[in-house]
Amino acid sequence: RDLHLSLRRQRQMCIRDSHYLTIERDAWLALGVGLAVSIIVMSIAFDVKTALASATTLALVQTELFGAAARLGVPLDGASAMNLIASTGVSIESIAHMARALRHSTTRSFLDAWKSIAPALTNGAFTTLAGLAPVAFARYEYFRNFFFFHWCVIVLASATHGIVILPIALSFL
Repeated sequence: RDLHLSLRRQRQMCIRDSHYLTIERDAWLALGVGLAVSIIVMSIAFDVKTALASATTLALVQTELFGAAARLGVPLDGASAMNLIASTGVSIESIAHMARALRHSTTRSFLDAWKSIAPALTNGAFTTLAGLAPVAFARYEYFRNFFFFHWCVIVLASATHGIVILPIALSFL
């Protein structure tokens, strides 16, 4: 009877944890789908060059976040994979706003367009970080590690790429 219960628990554990066998592949697949959808949408909204530069910037953010998690020893589990996938939306926010401001500036210079949108994106990043501040004082270390630190890195990487990297790339187009 004890052996039967032990085997049953092991089988349930294997079924429950089987998604960890493919979580890295599934996370990269979800990031790729998000990137593909953003390329399609940005190709409709912008010209192809701007869409490709924006998508490349998004891919850089996703790759850097994946690498930063590994470098900091954050295990790839359900919460961290969800954070990485959700980072696509956060990143595309700053990237798309900057791309629109820079590409639809017919009467203004490139620098004037950048000056008009960069403060708003910076303000958005700081207010998001301020909104995350209470999580830094959460009682549970899990919340601090998987939500506060992850989201701080996500917001800072997204803002940096949207405000600095993308404008540099678009200035060459």
